[in-house]
Amino acid sequence: MFFSCLNAKKKDFILEIDGEQIVCEENPSGIFANIQLKKGNHLLHLRKRTYYDTPLWYLNIINPLYIIWQLKFIFAGKLGYDENFSAITIAFESSGKQAERIELVSKKISNVHPDGMYYTLNCEQYSGVKKVVFSKSSMEKASIMRYKLTRILSVLLYLIISSAICLLNFIKGTINGTEALIFCLVDVWICSTPIARTVFEKSVAENLWDTKVHRGRLASRKPPE
Repeated sequence: MFFSCLNAKKKDFILEIDGEQIVCEENPSGIFANIQLKKGNHLLHLRKRTYYDTPLWYLNIINPLYIIWQLKFIFAGKLGYDENFSAITIAFESSGKQAERIELVSKKISNVHPDGMYYTLNCEQYSGVKKVVFSKSSMEKASIMRYKLTRILSVLLYLIISSAICLLNFIKGTINGTEALIFCLVDVWICSTPIARTVFEKSVAENLWDTKVHRGRLASRKPPE
């Protein structure tokens, strides 16, 4: 079976067939793989790789540039914790012939929400395979937890360090009690805002549910998970 995904890079995506990771090749238009499949039912899963899939995700907790980057979220939120993540699962029946093919496309969607953009994976076409069922997959709970822990702990680390510096300057007499109090209050406000946003942050699907993109759908339908 021939698999391809347009607008994708090999380093950015993980392809799995029946739970086994498949190594993809890359060309200017996207990624592809020629896969030998036995006759029968199979499960294809393609997802965008994130930094939180690596064992180095916790380094952002002590990364000063990451802490500075988070300051922009004091006044503006994100479209969702999974805005840079997308995944699709395809269940299908294979005849075991090489003539089969599944073609996907990765798209960056913008101008639908004031807080940003997001990525999607969609099927362009398929042939030769039978009983095809598509389903969008949500971000893994472990990655969501790592994302939120990284943001919260990095801000808390900054708060501890800045408060310690303020306290030392107060003890030395460099600043008076009023200045120290004002600094601490502003510091707490700066840190509490991104922490609160992170704790209550929703997924892209939840945040987009009430936008014009989804108007016209049945009002009784529940938001996607």
